[in-house]
Amino acid sequence: MSLKNISIRYQILIPIIMLVVATFSVLVFAKFEVESAISSISSTARQAAGDKDKITKLADLAWAMRVEAIYGIYDEQRAKDMDANVAKLSREAMAITRDLSQTGVLRDLSMRIETSVSDYSRYTQTQAKPTILSYFNDEIGVTRYNVMVSEYRAKGAEMMEDINALSAFINPLVDKDLQASDAEADQMIVTAGLALSGAMLAALIFGWWMSGVIVKPLQELQDVMRKLAGGDLNVKASDEAPTSLLVWAVMRTKPLANYAAPSARFAASVMKWRQPRQSWRQ
Repeated sequence: MSLKNISIRYQILIPIIMLVVATFSVLVFAKFEVESAISSISSTARQAAGDKDKITKLADLAWAMRVEAIYGIYDEQRAKDMDANVAKLSREAMAITRDLSQTGVLRDLSMRIETSVSDYSRYTQTQAKPTILSYFNDEIGVTRYNVMVSEYRAKGAEMMEDINALSAFINPLVDKDLQASDAEADQMIVTAGLALSGAMLAALIFGWWMSGVIVKPLQELQDVMRKLAGGDLNVKASDEAPTSLLVWAVMRTKPLANYAAPSARFAASVMKWRQPRQSWRQ
């Protein structure tokens, strides 16, 4: 690599510029990685919060359906509208279960809840309400009434068990997703750190190599000038070094302090010194 056309200042600045560029590139990379990790964590948290809210709403609707049933069992006037009220609540609940079933791992449990909610609403309309009204009108006995009440409670309990099962199932999933997001964030930090370390190491290696390239011609010039100072006038300097480095080397080489005159006068003095010496030898 020839550096004679490159200023010594730029030769020194090249490793620094490379380090700055490498550091900036890694910072940009780390920025995108951090944003990606934050987005992933936020998405997971939002999804978890949304699913938990849906399950809570589902449980509230199920309890409201059971409350309507309880009032209907003991109040004839409430019994007349209980099937319509329960049907309205069940439609809201099944809309939530259909939404939850869009998530693959929740599909089976969501379908079970939808089935139990549908069965509860259907039982209210076809069995519970007619039996309750018949009992209040003294058309059936207490035994038949109690059997219906027991079956009705069992339907409600089954519906609540399915909802609780979904809630218990989703909690570990949420924790697992959050742990995965945390692990991804930790991996991102490690990756960014390794990338930054690699970039700095590469810049350091390049700077070390470049310093050798810069110093080598200077050392050669110093050797030449030491030989000149010792009287060896046949030594030649390489022309591969940049001009600015040559001038700097000449001006900063202490062994040649007595020869720091301009190059023309220095050459002239050398020639005058050689002529008498050559004639003496003759």
